[in-house]
Amino acid sequence: MLRDSKHSSYSSFSTTYRPRETPSSTDNLHDGQHKPEWQNFAGWVNNNAITLDTYLKPEVFLEFCKWLETAPAEVHELNLLSVALNDDAAAALAAMLTQNARLTRLHLTNTTLSQRGVELLADALEKNTGLRALNLSCNEIGDVGVTKLVHALVSNTTLVSLTLNKCSISSAGAKDLAFRLIGHPTLRILELFGNNIGDSGARAMADALKRNASFRVLGMGNNGISAEGAAFLAESLVAAANSNTTLRVLDLEANPIGDDGAESLSVALRNNATLLALNISGIGMGDKGMAAIFAALGNNAALVALLIRDNQVGAAGARALGSMLAKNQHLAALELPACNINAEGVALLCEGMAANTQLRSLNLCGNRFGDAGMASLSKVLMRKVGLGALAIQGCDIGSDGARALSQVLMSSTSLRSLALSGNRIGESEANALAVALGASSCVAEDYFYLGGLGRAAAQGLDMAMQRKSNAVHAYATGENAPPLSVPLHAHKWIDSLTKQYLADPMADTCAGDLHEQRNMPISSSTAAKDL
Repeated sequence: MLRDSKHSSYSSFSTTYRPRETPSSTDNLHDGQHKPEWQNFAGWVNNNAITLDTYLKPEVFLEFCKWLETAPAEVHELNLLSVALNDDAAAALAAMLTQNARLTRLHLTNTTLSQRGVELLADALEKNTGLRALNLSCNEIGDVGVTKLVHALVSNTTLVSLTLNKCSISSAGAKDLAFRLIGHPTLRILELFGNNIGDSGARAMADALKRNASFRVLGMGNNGISAEGAAFLAESLVAAANSNTTLRVLDLEANPIGDDGAESLSVALRNNATLLALNISGIGMGDKGMAAIFAALGNNAALVALLIRDNQVGAAGARALGSMLAKNQHLAALELPACNINAEGVALLCEGMAANTQLRSLNLCGNRFGDAGMASLSKVLMRKVGLGALAIQGCDIGSDGARALSQVLMSSTSLRSLALSGNRIGESEANALAVALGASSCVAEDYFYLGGLGRAAAQGLDMAMQRKSNAVHAYATGENAPPLSVPLHAHKWIDSLTKQYLADPMADTCAGDLHEQRNMPISSSTAAKDL
């Protein structure tokens, strides 16, 4: 579930095509002398997908949908982004879906669908036998539209992923979804970010999870769920006869759960042996909730990725975090951006890291721990083997911290990914970093915007980064280069897991299997920018 874009788990595979304006002399669809460029729909296919984010004349869109009914077999994905669809356009899409069984992904974000348009699409989905992923985010679907969709999808046996982010769904719609779809034979992924299902909607989802044996990913971020709703969800995940044993990813970001809700979730973490990833970013958690979560994770042998951004980690929370890292030998990816972790907190965290052999990815962006905190990090990184990805953007790191980091780059044999922008690094330190980067095995994610750099230093860093990027590209395209595995940050790892379930609905990946895949090989030419 992409946190940068709540719209889709698969949209990054597509390339946008913007039809070029055609002279008025070619506007006639039946002009036998000139074939307009926009009639060559097959030329719009890129990586098995067609993505449009611009207006098409109604008659052109209708012809486009007609072409899609018998489109080439390589067209598997259609993305319409912020393209207004009136009822006639929705009817054309619906007619296409009843004929095309090769299209597997349909992404209709912010397309101003009316209730009639939703009804037309729902009727088509009832008959469709090919679609695996449907994304209707940022449309005013509401509870009425959800009811239409779920009634149609009950008989659909191919859908794997349903994304309804920011669709004005309340608790009533959530209850309908839970009752009708939570036991769907093929549905594995449900994303509901930015709605208003509240505690009663969360309770309906929790009750359904107890009966469910197929769900893998559930996203309910920013839904007005409080500690009461969190308690219901936690109850469905504890080790008991009626608990859920198939859910792998739970996203509760930006819900006002607070310390009380965190304590409820900690009980689930202490007992659950199947949940692999948990996002509790921005839930209003303080020292009390942090201490409970980290204490529970000390003995948890399942969770691989934990996201806790935008919470308040005080001294007690940092101490609990360090203790957890010293005990937990399973957590691979930890994200703590903007958690008010100071230099003292980093020192406590590093005490635990020194005893940890499994953590592969650490994100501390936006915590202003400065050079003192960087000194603590550097000491543990100099002797710790295993950490492969480090994000320390906007951490108020200055000259002393940069020099310490240069020593890490020169000596580390595991660090492969580094994000460093938004710090106070000067020209001489930037030069030293460029030299260290050139001699290291690290791939720089982001050296931009360091601030105050002279031209020579900026060019040196740029050249060092380009050399690393070329090495990544060479390996990604099959040219001769040493194998390189880049650990993903937690949110990227979750996205990759979600895509895995989309590709293989029958996958039942256990914690042990994924634990061995924490260092994921680069597999495309875009890997460098997707770290």
